[in-house]
Amino acid sequence: MQDKFVLAIDQGTTNTKVLLLDRCGRLTARASSPLAIRYPQPAWVEQDAEALWSSVTEAIDDCLAQVDHPALAAIGISNQRESVVIWDRDSGRAAGPCVVWQCRRSADFCEQLRHRGLEALLRERTGLAVDPLFSAGKIRWLLDNIPDGRLKAEAGQLCAGTVDSWLLWNLTGGAVHACDATNASRTQLLDLRRLAWDEELLEIFGVPSQVLPKVSRSSGILGESTALGRLPAGVPIASLIGDSHAALFGHAAFRPGAVKATYGTGSSLMTAFGAIMLMAQIGVGDPRQGASYTLSSITAVVLGGTSLRGGRGTFVGTVLGALLLTEVLNAVSFLNLSETYQYVFQGALILVAALIYSTVRRRAAA
Repeated sequence: MQDKFVLAIDQGTTNTKVLLLDRCGRLTARASSPLAIRYPQPAWVEQDAEALWSSVTEAIDDCLAQVDHPALAAIGISNQRESVVIWDRDSGRAAGPCVVWQCRRSADFCEQLRHRGLEALLRERTGLAVDPLFSAGKIRWLLDNIPDGRLKAEAGQLCAGTVDSWLLWNLTGGAVHACDATNASRTQLLDLRRLAWDEELLEIFGVPSQVLPKVSRSSGILGESTALGRLPAGVPIASLIGDSHAALFGHAAFRPGAVKATYGTGSSLMTAFGAIMLMAQIGVGDPRQGASYTLSSITAVVLGGTSLRGGRGTFVGTVLGALLLTEVLNAVSFLNLSETYQYVFQGALILVAALIYSTVRRRAAA
C-alpha cells in the first residue's frame, strides 16, 4: 500500500512555503516561493493578489516535483491574517490588490468610527479595537476604489475574503467560498459569541453580506482540489487556519498558561484561555499602544507584541515577562480549584499583567 502524504501550505507576507509530510509528520519535501510587497504611499502596503496565488502554485509544483507521484491524503492551509482580496465571482480574477495587514490606508475611516462613538460596540462584539490593521476597513476601501465596486458587490458579482478564502477559491476552481473562524475573527465583522457575520457591523463598514465567505471550522473537509500543475484533482482540503493560531496549535499550547511567541514580519505572544471568553478593556489590538490584547474566536489572546520597526529590547522584555507569567499560571493548575475557576483565575492574572505592562509602557514613553 502506497504511503499517503499531507501537503501543508503556509502563505506568509514575504513568501509561500509548502511542505510534504508523511503519516508520522516527518518532512519529506519542501519548497518556497518569494512574494513581492508594494508601498504605493507612506503607510500603504499591498501585494499583487494574482502573484500571491502564483507563488502558491509554484511552491506546490516545486515541492511535489521532489517525490515521484506522491499520494496526497489532504491539504492544509495557514495564512497571513487580516490581509484581504476582492475578486470577480465569474472570472475568478482579482479585482484589486491584496491589501496587506500592515496597511494603514483605512486610518481616516477608523478615526470616523471613533468620533461616532462606535469603538465600545466593536470591542464588545468582536474583541478588537478600531484600527486599520483589521480587515473590515480594507474591504470597505477596496469596494470604494474598485470601478463600480459597490454596484458589483450588491449584484453578487464580487467575492471578498481573507487570504485563506482566496486560496480555497482557487484550489477548488471557484467551487467553494469559505474562510475559517480564526481568520474571520480578525476581520472585525464577526460576532464572536455567535461565530457569524454580524449584520450591524456589516452596515457600519458598508460591506454587503453576499460578498463574504462562509465561516467554517478550522478543521474539516472544506472542498476538493482541482487539477493544478502537479497537484491532482480530488485532494480534500482539510484545514484552514490563521498562521499565528496555527503556530499556537502546532506547539500543542492547549492548556491555559502556555504561551507561544512569534518573531517574524510582526511579533506577538498568544495564549489559550480555554473554554471561557474574557474581554480585555485596554489596548485591544491597537499596535500604537505598544501591546495588544486580542480575543479571537478560539479563545486565544495576544499578550503583547512589536513590529520589527520597534525595539528588540521591548520585544525581549515582553517575552521574558510572558514566560514569568506562564510559570505563575502553571502554578495555578496545582491549586485545589475547579477547572472553571482555574480559567477565571488565570484569565484575571493575564489581564492584571496586561494592565501593568501597558502602564509601564505609557510611563516609559512619557
